[in-house]
Amino acid sequence: MLRRQTLRMPNSDANADPPSSALAEIAQRLVMPKRRVRPRTAPQFMSLTPDLIGGVAIWRAGSGPPILMVHGWEDDHSLWAPMIDSLIESGFGVVALDLPGHGYSPAECGTVIDCGASVAGAVAQFGPFHGVIAHSFGCPVSALAMREHGLLCENVVLIAAARAQRDQLNRIAARYGLSAAETAKLIGDFEQRMGRPIDRFDLADWAKTMTQRALIVHSMDDDACPFEGAEAIAAHWPSSELYLTDQLGHRLVAQDRATITRICQFLE
Repeated sequence: MLRRQTLRMPNSDANADPPSSALAEIAQRLVMPKRRVRPRTAPQFMSLTPDLIGGVAIWRAGSGPPILMVHGWEDDHSLWAPMIDSLIESGFGVVALDLPGHGYSPAECGTVIDCGASVAGAVAQFGPFHGVIAHSFGCPVSALAMREHGLLCENVVLIAAARAQRDQLNRIAARYGLSAAETAKLIGDFEQRMGRPIDRFDLADWAKTMTQRALIVHSMDDDACPFEGAEAIAAHWPSSELYLTDQLGHRLVAQDRATITRICQFLE
């Protein structure tokens, strides 16, 4: 058994040290998030009933050009509470969701492939979008939905994105003291579940064919997803800007007031 039950994968600040016997459970948590006992609701949506489409809970607010907001691993739409009001005040509409396996969404799938397909299908009736804002795991989910499932948008904001899943799994393996053989097994299990080689999950490589305007946001002290990955993504995205900040870690960067202001300016 794991020593901690709050292991957060694949983008995590957790520092637990599970024994090697936990390898199978770690592999499972890479593709199956742990739900919170009580789902959270952004204050702006307290009086609203979400739409439920394909097992995905979706909230809408505001009436301007729509902005889709996609949270990260083992998080939920409440991440965006500080940003929602700013977007609406800037004249945008907001479409926020809980990814499959998260929050109020009853769907149990949790892989990036499952989430990309589910997100694209669930929001099809609300698009096309003026922009998509994604955090952490939501970044490859959104990119996959745009690349393979017809999610249409004009602008993209990627916050605290990991460049490549191989890098993330290697960091996770090192954090938990896995041997080289165990790391190879972890990567092999991931590839088997995804049905694709792990090296196909590289946002810097995907960026080369992206046609949307992009703002790549990252805090340089992010110890879950190093900022060098954001630099690589921005370098390969044809029409992109890199916005680096500091002292905001992995999650707070999505809620920082100056960062929110910069994002709203980019979307205008």
